[in-house]
Amino acid sequence: MRKREMRVRVGKRLGRGVDMEGGIVQGSPLSPILFMFVLGGVLEEVRKERVEGVSMIACVDDVNFIVVGNSEEEIIERVSRMEVGLVRGLKR
Repeated sequence: MRKREMRVRVGKRLGRGVDMEGGIVQGSPLSPILFMFVLGGVLEEVRKERVEGVSMIACVDDVNFIVVGNSEEEIIERVSRMEVGLVRGLKR
Protein backbone atom coordinates (compact mmCIF):
# COMPACT_ATOMS: atom_id res chain seq x y z
CA MET A 1 0.00 0.00 0.00
CA ARG A 2 3.06 2.26 0.00
CA LYS A 3 4.85 3.94 -2.88
CA ARG A 4 1.83 3.72 -5.16
CA GLU A 5 1.60 5.32 -8.56
CA MET A 6 -1.41 6.33 -10.62
CA ARG A 7 -1.67 6.54 -14.41
CA VAL A 8 -4.53 7.48 -16.68
CA ARG A 9 -5.15 5.75 -19.99
CA VAL A 10 -7.28 7.39 -22.68
CA GLY A 11 -7.65 5.10 -25.65
CA LYS A 12 -4.13 3.94 -26.53
CA ARG A 13 -2.42 6.88 -24.81
CA LEU A 14 -1.00 6.28 -21.34
CA GLY A 15 -0.19 9.31 -19.19
CA ARG A 16 2.90 9.60 -17.05
CA GLY A 17 2.78 8.22 -13.52
CA VAL A 18 1.91 10.36 -10.51
CA ASP A 19 2.84 9.31 -6.97
CA MET A 20 -0.16 8.72 -4.70
CA GLU A 21 0.17 10.08 -1.18
CA GLY A 22 -3.20 9.08 0.23
CA GLY A 23 -6.45 7.35 -0.40
CA ILE A 24 -7.47 3.75 -0.45
CA VAL A 25 -6.81 1.45 -3.39
CA GLN A 26 -10.01 0.16 -4.98
CA GLY A 27 -10.00 -3.53 -5.77
CA SER A 28 -7.61 -4.54 -3.02
CA PRO A 29 -8.94 -7.18 -0.59
CA LEU A 30 -8.10 -4.77 2.26
CA SER A 31 -9.88 -1.78 0.71
CA PRO A 32 -13.34 -2.27 2.28
CA ILE A 33 -11.84 -2.75 5.74
CA LEU A 34 -9.50 0.24 5.48
CA PHE A 35 -12.28 2.40 4.05
CA MET A 36 -14.56 1.57 6.96
CA PHE A 37 -11.80 2.51 9.45
CA VAL A 38 -11.44 5.92 7.80
CA LEU A 39 -15.14 6.36 7.19
CA GLY A 40 -16.15 5.26 10.68
CA GLY A 41 -14.25 8.10 12.33
CA VAL A 42 -15.56 10.70 9.92
CA LEU A 43 -19.19 9.61 10.23
CA GLU A 44 -18.93 9.52 14.01
CA GLU A 45 -17.87 13.16 14.04
CA VAL A 46 -20.79 14.09 11.78
CA ARG A 47 -23.18 12.21 14.09
CA LYS A 48 -21.88 14.23 17.06
CA GLU A 49 -23.21 17.37 15.41
CA ARG A 50 -26.77 15.94 15.75
CA VAL A 51 -28.10 17.88 12.79
CA GLU A 52 -31.85 17.42 12.40
CA GLY A 53 -33.02 16.42 8.91
CA VAL A 54 -29.78 14.64 7.95
CA SER A 55 -29.49 10.95 7.11
CA MET A 56 -26.30 9.10 6.21
CA ILE A 57 -26.03 5.92 4.19
CA ALA A 58 -22.69 4.11 3.84
CA CYS A 59 -22.18 1.08 1.63
CA VAL A 60 -18.81 -0.57 0.92
CA ASP A 61 -16.96 2.36 -0.70
CA ASP A 62 -19.61 5.05 -0.96
CA VAL A 63 -21.34 7.49 1.40
CA ASN A 64 -24.52 9.46 0.73
CA PHE A 65 -25.92 12.26 2.84
CA ILE A 66 -29.60 13.10 2.56
CA VAL A 67 -30.42 16.57 3.83
CA VAL A 68 -34.02 17.77 4.00
CA GLY A 69 -35.48 21.07 5.08
CA ASN A 70 -38.36 23.47 4.58
CA SER A 71 -36.29 25.98 2.60
CA GLU A 72 -33.03 26.33 0.75
CA GLU A 73 -31.64 28.40 3.62
CA GLU A 74 -32.49 25.68 6.13
CA ILE A 75 -30.77 23.03 4.02
CA ILE A 76 -27.68 25.23 3.61
CA GLU A 77 -27.54 25.77 7.38
CA ARG A 78 -27.76 22.01 8.02
CA VAL A 79 -25.05 21.23 5.46
CA SER A 80 -22.83 23.87 7.08
CA ARG A 81 -23.29 22.21 10.47
CA MET A 82 -22.46 18.81 8.92
CA GLU A 83 -19.29 20.30 7.46
CA VAL A 84 -17.98 20.97 10.99
CA GLY A 85 -18.11 17.23 11.74
CA LEU A 86 -16.73 16.22 8.35
CA VAL A 87 -13.70 18.50 8.71
CA ARG A 88 -13.07 17.36 12.29
CA GLY A 89 -13.34 13.68 11.26
CA LEU A 90 -11.01 14.05 8.29
CA LYS A 91 -8.40 15.78 10.46
CA ARG A 92 -8.46 12.86 12.90
